[in-house]
Amino acid sequence: MLSEKLLSEAFSRAVRHGTLELTTAGGKAMTFGDGQEPKVAIRLTDAAAQMALCLHPELKLGELFTDGRLII
Repeated sequence: MLSEKLLSEAFSRAVRHGTLELTTAGGKAMTFGDGQEPKVAIRLTDAAAQMALCLHPELKLGELFTDGRLII
């Protein structure tokens, strides 16, 4: 899925220290960072949420969290 590839590229570049565990709407688990603390896990609940986060991350991150479509 295109949104999974875009998220993987973005988080691979952005997460340098600590660990981010991302679970996509399809259930695919991806891990980013150096494997050390702090560790954070997020899950996206639907494919539209994934694409929205890819297209407008600054705007959609908070909206998806508030709507319960991005779970931390």
